[in-house]
Order: sequence, then structure tokens, then C-alpha cells
Amino acid sequence: MGPKPANVKFPTLGENHKRAIGTVAFMLDQMLCDFEAYARGRELHGLLCHERNRLSPKQRRAILDEAGRIRAVLKELQESLGLEPRVEDVSRDIWGRGSMFWESLVETETKYLRRYGETPPGLADYLDPKIETLIEHLETIVRIASGKTPGRGPDAEELQTKP
Repeated sequence: MGPKPANVKFPTLGENHKRAIGTVAFMLDQMLCDFEAYARGRELHGLLCHERNRLSPKQRRAILDEAGRIRAVLKELQESLGLEPRVEDVSRDIWGRGSMFWESLVETETKYLRRYGETPPGLADYLDPKIETLIEHLETIVRIASGKTPGRGPDAEELQTKP
């Protein structure tokens, strides 16, 4: 038989290959964190967003067990391929998700909603300022996460971020 899987090494694995494998492994590990949170009972409760966690105790244990098995394979890949752990800064996640969502908000302005048909009279006067307000607040959160105070321009101060 060949070597034990944990002893397999690939010293000639290219950096591009390692980066591709590492990125997918990171994303899988990140997804497992979410699944484990669900298995531990997580439910989100916002104003318009509600999760209902109906996983039974048996399902919860099984999900945690499978996540452990997946992590064992990821650990083996990490050791065999020399994959480095990544630290994901929450402020970057806030910046990235907030910046990407801006487009979705813009596309709910009435000039873009018209692609679905004519909008009712008065909707633009009501909705568009609300969308602009939501965009402004989201941009403020993104600026805060980026280490800037909510102010704009030269008066915006740097916020202290923890290392």
C-alpha cells in the first residue's frame, strides 16, 4: 500500500493551484461555521428577515458530526498541501457586502422598477427618497467599518480599530 494520506506531500504544487484549493477550502470551512451555528440553534430575527430553525436534536447532532468529518478532511488537505489558515477581517466583510449591496438598493429606485411595468403614480416621490436614505445609512456603516467616522470629506476622522 502507499503512504498514509497524512504523510502525502506535494512539494511541487504550484502557488496558483494551492491558492485555488485553499480558497475553496476556506469557503467550505466558512460555510461549515454557518451550518454549525444552525445546528446550535441559531435563528436570525430582523424586521423583515426571520429564520425558523426546525432542526431536530438528531439532525443537529448529525450536522455537527458531518461537519467534524469534513473538517478532518480539510485538516489533512491543509497538512498535505501546505494550506495556510486565513484570517478574515470582519470590517472587510462589512465593506465588501455593503458595497456590493448598494447596487441592489439602487435598482429598487422607480426608474429601474419600470422594467417590470409602469409604477403607480406617486411611488417615485415616496420610494426614491427612502431608497436614497437606505443607501446613505449603508454607506455610513461601510465607512465606519473602514475606520472612518460617519462624516464625509476632510472632517471624517479615523476610528481606532483593534488589531
